[in-house]
Amino acid sequence: MKNKLSIAIAFGLSTMCIATSGYSAGHEKMGKSFSIGGDVELDIIASEDENDSNFDHGGRIKLNAVGMVTNDNGYFGKGVAQPLVLFNPGDTNILIEQETTTYPGNDAIEVDDLYFQFGKTNTWDVQIGRFEAINLVPLGKDTLVANVGGVQVYEANIARGRKDDVLHTAFHVGNSDKFLFELGVMANKSGDDEFTAIRPAMTYNFGNIKLHAGLESISDNDSDFDGFGIGAGFKLGGGDLNVSYAHGEHENDDEVDTFAVNYTIGGFGAGYLHSEADGAGSDDPSVDTLYAAYTMPLLNLKDASVTFAVNTSKADNVGDNDTLNAAKLRFNYTF
Repeated sequence: MKNKLSIAIAFGLSTMCIATSGYSAGHEKMGKSFSIGGDVELDIIASEDENDSNFDHGGRIKLNAVGMVTNDNGYFGKGVAQPLVLFNPGDTNILIEQETTTYPGNDAIEVDDLYFQFGKTNTWDVQIGRFEAINLVPLGKDTLVANVGGVQVYEANIARGRKDDVLHTAFHVGNSDKFLFELGVMANKSGDDEFTAIRPAMTYNFGNIKLHAGLESISDNDSDFDGFGIGAGFKLGGGDLNVSYAHGEHENDDEVDTFAVNYTIGGFGAGYLHSEADGAGSDDPSVDTLYAAYTMPLLNLKDASVTFAVNTSKADNVGDNDTLNAAKLRFNYTF
């Protein structure tokens, strides 16, 4: 665990040294910045399915260090490091931290983002390291999204990022506020094990409507998988409505389709997710999940909040254990 934290800190400091150092080619004026912050989250979770009921807790501390250098011609270099210290890591983390990262194993030290980025502002850039690419199936306020039955829920995100032991690089073109094209590439080879992925994606903002679409193609030792995701976000009644659809197909012709719709306004958000598999046995399994969450200030304290989240999920054609109800209480403080 200490080695993981040391490596994360060392790499993060290295990227920020690169980003905040350099020379003024052609006597260009340079701008440098460095910031460090983070947040603390503590989760209390209760869940019940047909076989058992559970009461658990977890969470994490995340540090966020960002260094950046720019010049008058619009070129920039940026380094980001986000080491995590987990509370009570273990198998129940699917209910503890569904929305950002799934933390495998029992290690108490993990990393969210850890990357170096360089390019020309609002024109092009290259991003290398550990990060998340464009979200093709946004779930809105997804403080607690837990699906029952083991049905595959495909969010066009297998090659989105934050994968261990994989080199992830993304090339961006455009202005992220208006139009953004992203070409992501992943690669890893360890002995006889190989993993490669390519993921082009784009977003286009019309003002009150924002479109997103993308493809991904993954190849490893076990099989090949291809998929896509499309959708749109709408400004509606002072809030944001997101609608998305994703389709994936395995090399053996097994397919999965996922539909997601959600709405957020202020501190409240709610969503619905439906996923169904085709060809995975004699019966085609499916799952339907409803979730909602509300965030409010904690005792009027600055940067402190509490979130109440609930989730109910029902699966069909999966045998027993096909229902799940869960609730989460999350405390957060940002520093």
